[in-house]
Amino acid sequence: MVIIEASGISLPAELEREIFEIAASANPSCVVELVRVARRVQEWVGPELYRVLRCGQKRVVPPIYSSVSDSGSPRLLDIPYLKSFGHHVQHILLQQCLASDVQEILKYCPNVHNLVLWGVHDSCLPLLPVLDALSIRRLSFDTQLFFPSYYDPIPFVRPLFTNVTHLEMINAPFAWERWHNLALMPRLSHLALSADLSDELLKIILEDCKMLELLIVFFGHPTFLDEAMATMPEDHRIVMVSSVRNRLDHWELGARGGDDFWIIAAKLAAKAIRRTVWREFISTPAYPCTQSRCFSA
Repeated sequence: MVIIEASGISLPAELEREIFEIAASANPSCVVELVRVARRVQEWVGPELYRVLRCGQKRVVPPIYSSVSDSGSPRLLDIPYLKSFGHHVQHILLQQCLASDVQEILKYCPNVHNLVLWGVHDSCLPLLPVLDALSIRRLSFDTQLFFPSYYDPIPFVRPLFTNVTHLEMINAPFAWERWHNLALMPRLSHLALSADLSDELLKIILEDCKMLELLIVFFGHPTFLDEAMATMPEDHRIVMVSSVRNRLDHWELGARGGDDFWIIAAKLAAKAIRRTVWREFISTPAYPCTQSRCFSA
């Protein structure tokens, strides 16, 4: 056993490491300061800086671009920096990024399991083989960008969907003919959709997906909930949510260990007999954590 001595206090190295890891996990915003304590502390908790990668709404953490411009000029990925920490990344949100950048980011982040892809520019079809090679458990994406055909069924049997348990679909198709492979996803337990879909389609999804534990239906405004209550299926797995404010900050809060809409809705559903209505907006304050590159202590 290695003993660490400082200021007359001796601690086993294993205990000291556990203390720092607990502190970093409980308050990620303090990691920037913790890694400056000593080189060994940087080795212990440094990876916590890179668990979450977010690019959206003028917040890019870690700073994966060599330059960030508000004027719309092209941004260049800092590939050497991305390669240095990419294997630590587990949660990724990319909004309004080029498909080529998304491909490079995912290439160097093979351990991501929570992935959000919104508003990707250019064709997303080249991204599908990259996504197939990952082990994604939580996925939020725009179906029209990745599967633009109006007639072909969404290939839920692709390797991309093999490990997905939580699926949020933006711009989901209206026709069941494009959905019928959904029940073939072996691990799907949580599904989030918009209220644009018909009640009949929601009923079919609930009937076909026997393993589904939770179906979240988002509405744009609380007043729409009253209208939907009359026809929405009576099923305890349904949670009707008005909306989520500060959506990117809300996602980041969840990625860093807080309660996101999946957890909030699951708690509500656990108390329900028929279905649950969450009439208030789920709101998250703007994320306060700032993050810069850290250097060896």
